[in-house]
Amino acid sequence: MLRKDRNAARKEVESQEEVVLSLRSQLTEAKDQNINLKAKMSEFESKVSSDTEIRQHLQHKLEQEAHTCQCLQQSLESLGNQVKQKDTCLRALAASHEILKQQHQQVAGELVLSLEKLKESREKLKESTMDQ
Repeated sequence: MLRKDRNAARKEVESQEEVVLSLRSQLTEAKDQNINLKAKMSEFESKVSSDTEIRQHLQHKLEQEAHTCQCLQQSLESLGNQVKQKDTCLRALAASHEILKQQHQQVAGELVLSLEKLKESREKLKESTMDQ
């Protein structure tokens, strides 16, 4: 009976040893998985940090582009106003040119008439001096 108890105890110890070995193997696997998970977590945190930096950089660039667009819009509006002013000036100059052209034609016409009268007066003067 003592032998049976020893054999049973030995089998129980062997069984417990197998359980311990199995648990040690599982513990080693769990530690390896934990190390792998920590490495992946570190890699993930690095990517998140990198993504955050990239996002902040892109946000900054976007703000710069928005500012540039705003400046360009203001410049475009200013140029539009300048074009309108220059167009108004050109129209005024064209109208002034037309008036000056008409005045020139009128003065030229009057000059031609005056020259003709002057010729007539000279001819009359010549005739009257010849008659005397």
